[in-house]
Amino acid sequence: MRILVSSLAALALLGGVSAAYAGSASSDILNATGAIKSLDPAKHTVTLDNGSTYVAAPNVKLSKFKAGEQVRLSYFKSGDALEMMWMKRAT
Repeated sequence: MRILVSSLAALALLGGVSAAYAGSASSDILNATGAIKSLDPAKHTVTLDNGSTYVAAPNVKLSKFKAGEQVRLSYFKSGDALEMMWMKRAT
């Protein structure tokens, strides 16, 4: 009987951990394409023509881009922020 109770408790614990991990959207890598509407070097952000604002990673050199350029980028959601990992000119 103790083995059965222990097994059920372990199964419930593992099931809860799996459900919590599956519900985490912050690990999903997403892509976006669009024209740069604005750049803010002080805040290290880029806003695309779709209205979304992305916080650029420190390795993204915003000085290489200008408003109006078509770009592709990858990002993930971190709370309410859209954290950009990289950005390239769209070809």
